[in-house]
Amino acid sequence: MAAPADRKIILDQVRRLVVIPPASAPEGVIFYCARMLDGMCAGLIARLGQKPSPNIFSNLMTIESHRLIDTIGRELAHTLRRMGNGVRHTLDNSTEDDTKLAMVLVHEMLRWFESLDPGDEFAGALVQLNNRIDPGWSVVALVDLLTRIEDGDKPAVDGLVARREDALSSRFLAMLCAESLIACGKAAEAGDLLARCAEAYGSDQRHQQLAALVLSRTGKLEEAVAAAGKLLQRYGDDDETAGIAGGIYKRRWDRDQSQTKALDKAHDLYKKQWERGKKINAYLGVNAAATAVYRGEVDLARNIAGTVAAAMDLRDEALTKASLVPQDGGLAEYYDRVSRAEALLIAGQTDEAGAVYAAAFADYAWLTGSIEGTKAQAKRISATLGQQDVVA
Repeated sequence: MAAPADRKIILDQVRRLVVIPPASAPEGVIFYCARMLDGMCAGLIARLGQKPSPNIFSNLMTIESHRLIDTIGRELAHTLRRMGNGVRHTLDNSTEDDTKLAMVLVHEMLRWFESLDPGDEFAGALVQLNNRIDPGWSVVALVDLLTRIEDGDKPAVDGLVARREDALSSRFLAMLCAESLIACGKAAEAGDLLARCAEAYGSDQRHQQLAALVLSRTGKLEEAVAAAGKLLQRYGDDDETAGIAGGIYKRRWDRDQSQTKALDKAHDLYKKQWERGKKINAYLGVNAAATAVYRGEVDLARNIAGTVAAAMDLRDEALTKASLVPQDGGLAEYYDRVSRAEALLIAGQTDEAGAVYAAAFADYAWLTGSIEGTKAQAKRISATLGQQDVVA
């Protein structure tokens, strides 16, 4: 997209979308859904006072780093992005079930876009989409389960496990559901879904990334490391691949701290990805800083941590200037807050770090697993740096 489009132009794409017959031209439906997402992201970046990238992945990363999308919204957006890339850059056939997913996803993205800056003009577009979406479609129920899981609804996890068969209607839907299962501690079930997805549709880049994550989360670290190495050989310039591989190498070192080469690899991947992303992703930055601490590079770690904290302050100022309110409540907000705390801890600002940690733990007390991991990391950093323990 050459320049950010007015949102009325973005919404007008629905008029074109709804006249395309899904059974005859499924790729056309998906193209217009992805085109709308492109326009929404570019418009939002421009509102932040920045120049939109021609690469939607880059724009989504900037939006995420500015806390303007929550975890489930991010995953829905990336799924629609991947679907759009498929119809733009390959001649692979799409299915009518793929179009159902695309329409549900773009409907969710429109609701997200409206929440950032409400306006009467959204009503007509949403009605047009609603008229094309059958509430009885299995994809509607599955996306609802994914949203409930993000809100901490534990029975929804069991519901998603029970409906894995429905997820196989589209390879994109199957991978979206598998990713959610991994995130909520159901890696074995995700592995089963991915295996069946590969039988039905083959194995693409995203499938290979998630399969590597399943190996890591089910304790098969040697196999996970081998899978990470293959991913880096095939997709070494891909940010998502680098992030997943970095996590696998760090997990290997976590289990056996004699594996210093794995720690080095994790640090290099986190740092490279953080720098390529213009040093705005706090999660990547603090992981680069933490792995530098473990490598004994304290000065480098504190330099990175200071840059991360400063970037977060600038981001907050940009949001205020643009009159935008963070939309990342839930798990994404929790990790944003503890990333700031970790950056402060590494930078030596222990009192400030302790206060930020305590507030995040109090506000998100139900995230027990995440809090346990956060505390373990904070304690290890403090011990390595010889600083006071700031978490109880």
